Amino acid sequence: MEFRKRRETPPADGPLPLGELLRQVKRQAPLVHCITNYVTARDCANLLLACGASPVMADDVEEVAEITAVSSGLYLNLGTLHCSSASAMLAAGTRAGEVGIPVLLDPVGVGASRFRRETAGKLLDAVPVAVIRGNASEIKTLVLGEGRGCRHNGPGDPGESGGHGGPGPNPCGEDRGGCGPYGGS
Repeated sequence: MEFRKRRETPPADGPLPLGELLRQVKRQAPLVHCITNYVTARDCANLLLACGASPVMADDVEEVAEITAVSSGLYLNLGTLHCSSASAMLAAGTRAGEVGIPVLLDPVGVGASRFRRETAGKLLDAVPVAVIRGNASEIKTLVLGEGRGCRHNGPGDPGESGGHGGPGPNPCGEDRGGCGPYGGS
């Protein structure tokens, strides 16, 4: 399995068993660039290390393109999204597309706010995402462009998050001027 080249279809002989995939990861020890949230950064790093990969956590826009260029994969997590991480994700994702490495997007809580929905939309428009890791509510929000909270399976769902989304100032200023290269909407 070659991590640097993008494969559009599974091999002719079918997908590899999980054990074989893990052996290949350990053998190749790929560098995986993660722009994740501070809640899960340690878990992401430890999981990658346990699988035999080498994680690098870098989220400053000044270095993400350079780090992505030498990585074998890119993981983008919207969990604790802010303007600078949105800019970094867009820069890293664009570079990942240029060098042909896979991008995994984890749209955590994408339905909770307009800023998250807009960021996910811009990433999906600009970045060749290979995998989206999300729960049913997050995927529904990406498809329909609207949603509430992180988990919402219908009226009265106990997982429904209250107090998120809806009108109000966005965290970067109304015109997104505070988001630097992320741009305006």
